[in-house]
Amino acid sequence: PACHLLTCQTNDCVLRTAQAMNEILLPLLQNAAKITFVDPYFFPNERFRDPYRLHLASIAVSSHVRVQGARTVTIVCAADTGRTACPATEFKHSCEGVLPSWLPEGLTLNIYRIKNIPGKQEVHNRYILSDIGGVSFGHGTDRSDNDSYDDINLLSAPQFSRWKAAYTPGSPHFDWSEPPVAITRP
Repeated sequence: PACHLLTCQTNDCVLRTAQAMNEILLPLLQNAAKITFVDPYFFPNERFRDPYRLHLASIAVSSHVRVQGARTVTIVCAADTGRTACPATEFKHSCEGVLPSWLPEGLTLNIYRIKNIPGKQEVHNRYILSDIGGVSFGHGTDRSDNDSYDDINLLSAPQFSRWKAAYTPGSPHFDWSEPPVAITRP
Protein backbone atom coordinates (compact mmCIF):
# COMPACT_ATOMS: atom_id res chain seq x y z
CA PRO A 1 0.00 0.00 0.00
CA ALA A 2 2.90 2.41 0.56
CA CYS A 3 4.46 1.73 -2.87
CA HIS A 4 4.63 4.94 -4.91
CA LEU A 5 3.61 3.07 -8.06
CA LEU A 6 0.22 2.32 -6.54
CA THR A 7 -0.42 5.98 -5.87
CA CYS A 8 0.42 7.27 -9.35
CA GLN A 9 -2.40 9.01 -11.17
CA THR A 10 -4.07 6.57 -13.58
CA ASN A 11 -6.53 8.92 -15.29
CA ASP A 12 -7.16 12.56 -15.94
CA CYS A 13 -9.76 14.86 -17.43
CA VAL A 14 -7.91 16.87 -20.08
CA LEU A 15 -8.90 19.83 -22.23
CA ARG A 16 -9.01 18.58 -25.82
CA THR A 17 -6.34 20.91 -27.12
CA ALA A 18 -3.16 19.69 -28.74
CA GLN A 19 -1.00 21.21 -26.00
CA ALA A 20 -2.99 19.85 -23.04
CA MET A 21 -3.21 16.33 -24.47
CA ASN A 22 0.47 16.28 -25.40
CA GLU A 23 1.50 17.43 -21.94
CA ILE A 24 -0.37 14.60 -20.20
CA LEU A 25 1.01 12.05 -22.70
CA LEU A 26 4.67 13.14 -22.57
CA PRO A 27 5.85 10.42 -20.15
CA LEU A 28 4.51 7.73 -22.48
CA LEU A 29 5.62 9.37 -25.74
CA GLN A 30 9.12 10.16 -24.53
CA ASN A 31 9.87 6.79 -22.93
CA ALA A 32 8.36 4.27 -25.32
CA ALA A 33 10.38 2.69 -28.11
CA LYS A 34 7.36 1.52 -30.17
CA ILE A 35 4.15 3.55 -30.34
CA THR A 36 0.80 2.84 -32.00
CA PHE A 37 -2.01 5.39 -32.19
CA VAL A 38 -5.45 3.82 -32.63
CA ASP A 39 -8.31 6.08 -33.70
CA PRO A 40 -11.01 4.72 -36.04
CA TYR A 41 -11.68 8.22 -37.35
CA PHE A 42 -8.07 9.28 -38.00
CA PHE A 43 -7.74 11.23 -41.24
CA PRO A 44 -5.03 13.72 -42.28
CA ASN A 45 -7.14 16.81 -41.65
CA GLU A 46 -7.19 19.89 -39.40
CA ARG A 47 -8.70 18.14 -36.35
CA PHE A 48 -5.76 15.72 -36.11
CA ARG A 49 -2.95 17.99 -37.37
CA ASP A 50 -1.92 19.87 -34.22
CA PRO A 51 -2.15 16.95 -31.75
CA TYR A 52 -0.21 14.61 -34.06
CA ARG A 53 2.42 17.22 -34.91
CA LEU A 54 3.08 17.72 -31.19
CA HIS A 55 2.99 14.01 -30.38
CA LEU A 56 5.36 13.14 -33.23
CA ALA A 57 7.72 15.98 -32.28
CA SER A 58 7.74 14.71 -28.67
CA ILE A 59 8.62 11.24 -29.90
CA ALA A 60 11.35 12.53 -32.21
CA VAL A 61 13.17 14.59 -29.58
CA SER A 62 13.42 11.55 -27.35
CA SER A 63 14.49 9.13 -30.05
CA HIS A 64 17.56 8.19 -28.02
CA VAL A 65 15.35 6.37 -25.48
CA ARG A 66 15.92 2.63 -25.92
CA VAL A 67 16.00 3.04 -29.71
CA GLN A 68 18.87 2.90 -32.16
CA GLY A 69 18.44 4.66 -35.52
CA ALA A 70 15.22 5.68 -37.25
CA ARG A 71 11.91 5.12 -35.54
CA THR A 72 8.59 3.98 -36.92
CA VAL A 73 5.28 5.12 -35.43
CA THR A 74 2.08 3.29 -36.33
CA ILE A 75 -1.41 4.72 -36.77
CA VAL A 76 -4.38 2.36 -37.01
CA CYS A 77 -7.77 3.60 -38.21
CA ALA A 78 -10.94 2.08 -39.64
CA ALA A 79 -11.36 1.71 -43.40
CA ASP A 80 -15.12 2.10 -43.29
CA THR A 81 -15.90 4.82 -40.73
CA GLY A 82 -16.63 8.49 -41.43
CA ARG A 83 -14.05 10.23 -43.63
CA THR A 84 -11.91 7.09 -43.68
CA ALA A 85 -14.66 5.38 -45.73
CA CYS A 86 -13.07 6.75 -48.92
CA PRO A 87 -11.34 4.36 -51.35
CA ALA A 88 -7.85 3.16 -50.39
CA THR A 89 -6.20 5.13 -53.21
CA GLU A 90 -7.88 8.37 -52.07
CA PHE A 91 -6.85 7.77 -48.45
CA LYS A 92 -3.26 7.04 -49.51
CA HIS A 93 -3.14 10.16 -51.68
CA SER A 94 -4.47 12.31 -48.79
CA CYS A 95 -1.86 10.86 -46.40
CA GLU A 96 1.00 11.32 -48.86
CA GLY A 97 -0.06 14.90 -49.58
CA VAL A 98 -0.47 16.05 -45.96
CA LEU A 99 1.40 13.89 -43.47
CA PRO A 100 5.02 14.59 -44.51
CA SER A 101 4.58 18.15 -43.23
CA TRP A 102 3.51 16.78 -39.81
CA LEU A 103 6.50 14.48 -39.55
CA PRO A 104 9.80 15.48 -37.93
CA GLU A 105 13.05 14.09 -39.30
CA GLY A 106 13.99 10.63 -38.11
CA LEU A 107 10.46 9.22 -37.97
CA THR A 108 8.48 7.06 -40.36
CA LEU A 109 4.71 6.64 -40.15
CA ASN A 110 2.93 3.43 -41.10
CA ILE A 111 -0.82 3.96 -41.37
CA TYR A 112 -3.07 0.91 -41.43
CA ARG A 113 -6.76 1.03 -42.31
CA ILE A 114 -8.47 -2.03 -40.93
CA LYS A 115 -11.95 -3.50 -41.24
CA ASN A 116 -14.15 -5.38 -38.83
CA ILE A 117 -14.48 -9.12 -39.24
CA PRO A 118 -18.06 -10.28 -38.62
CA GLY A 119 -18.33 -11.85 -35.16
CA LYS A 120 -14.99 -10.42 -34.00
CA GLN A 121 -13.83 -7.23 -32.24
CA GLU A 122 -15.22 -3.95 -33.62
CA VAL A 123 -12.94 -1.02 -34.40
CA HIS A 124 -14.27 1.64 -32.06
CA ASN A 125 -12.16 2.82 -29.10
CA ARG A 126 -9.14 5.12 -29.22
CA TYR A 127 -5.78 4.21 -27.72
CA ILE A 128 -2.10 4.95 -27.65
CA LEU A 129 -0.32 1.61 -27.20
CA SER A 130 3.41 1.19 -26.73
CA ASP A 131 6.01 -1.27 -25.56
CA ILE A 132 5.73 0.12 -21.99
CA GLY A 133 1.98 0.61 -21.57
CA GLY A 134 -1.01 2.37 -23.01
CA VAL A 135 -3.85 4.80 -22.51
CA SER A 136 -7.43 5.01 -23.70
CA PHE A 137 -9.38 8.11 -24.68
CA GLY A 138 -13.01 8.70 -23.93
CA HIS A 139 -13.53 10.74 -27.09
CA GLY A 140 -10.59 10.76 -29.49
CA THR A 141 -7.00 11.61 -30.33
CA ASP A 142 -8.04 14.69 -32.29
CA ARG A 143 -8.51 18.20 -30.93
CA SER A 144 -11.87 19.84 -30.29
CA ASP A 145 -12.93 23.24 -31.60
CA ASN A 146 -14.95 23.70 -28.39
CA ASP A 147 -14.05 23.97 -24.71
CA SER A 148 -14.36 20.21 -24.54
CA TYR A 149 -12.62 17.81 -22.17
CA ASP A 150 -11.74 14.15 -22.52
CA ASP A 151 -10.92 11.37 -20.09
CA ILE A 152 -7.53 9.77 -20.66
CA ASN A 153 -7.04 6.54 -18.70
CA LEU A 154 -3.98 4.40 -18.12
CA LEU A 155 -4.75 0.84 -19.21
CA SER A 156 -4.45 -1.95 -16.67
CA ALA A 157 -2.05 -4.80 -17.52
CA PRO A 158 -4.85 -7.11 -18.80
CA GLN A 159 -6.43 -4.31 -20.87
CA PHE A 160 -3.07 -3.31 -22.31
CA SER A 161 -2.21 -6.90 -23.22
CA ARG A 162 -5.57 -7.44 -24.94
CA TRP A 163 -5.54 -4.25 -27.01
CA LYS A 164 -1.86 -4.42 -27.92
CA ALA A 165 -2.43 -7.93 -29.32
CA ALA A 166 -5.59 -6.86 -31.15
CA TYR A 167 -4.00 -3.82 -32.81
CA THR A 168 -0.74 -5.47 -33.81
CA PRO A 169 -0.67 -5.56 -37.64
CA GLY A 170 -1.79 -8.93 -38.93
CA SER A 171 -3.69 -9.92 -35.77
CA PRO A 172 -6.70 -12.18 -36.32
CA HIS A 173 -9.02 -9.65 -34.65
CA PHE A 174 -9.36 -7.45 -37.76
CA ASP A 175 -9.05 -7.52 -41.55
CA TRP A 176 -5.59 -6.07 -42.32
CA SER A 177 -5.77 -6.73 -46.08
CA GLU A 178 -5.43 -3.09 -47.20
CA PRO A 179 -1.74 -2.28 -47.71
CA PRO A 180 -0.33 0.18 -45.18
CA VAL A 181 0.61 3.72 -46.18
CA ALA A 182 4.25 4.50 -45.33
CA ILE A 183 5.16 8.16 -44.86
CA THR A 184 8.64 9.56 -44.51
CA ARG A 185 9.77 13.15 -44.64
CA PRO A 186 11.44 14.00 -47.97
